[in-house]
Amino acid sequence: MLQYLKRILAIAALALLAGCSLPVQTDYDIAHERVAAYIARHPDLDPETKAAMRRFELRNGMTMEQVIATWGRPVEVQRFRGGQQQYWFFGCEYPNFCSGPDNSYSSPEDIYQSRALFENGRVVSWRD
Repeated sequence: MLQYLKRILAIAALALLAGCSLPVQTDYDIAHERVAAYIARHPDLDPETKAAMRRFELRNGMTMEQVIATWGRPVEVQRFRGGQQQYWFFGCEYPNFCSGPDNSYSSPEDIYQSRALFENGRVVSWRD
């Protein structure tokens, strides 16, 4: 195992000396690719939804799949009325702690910054 690691480090060092660099993908790059891939798979998507997704914005009537393509997967999901209504929560408040000031868990409404409310699988409201 040690020989393998030494070999990898030697190859990486040679690549750096030769002026090669490893590609770095930011979260924005990954999100952009996710949206572009969804739009490419759904050529019949209406122009307003396509434009909103490219701006990483939600619209009333978006499906859960479209929201995942736009904002990624939720951190937490709450289901009501037998699952007909769902509240999806995304990300946390600065400094990226998903707990209260004393590290105790609060309600999702107090912790998560962005959220989307679905009824029967479609967005009816959101906050980013």
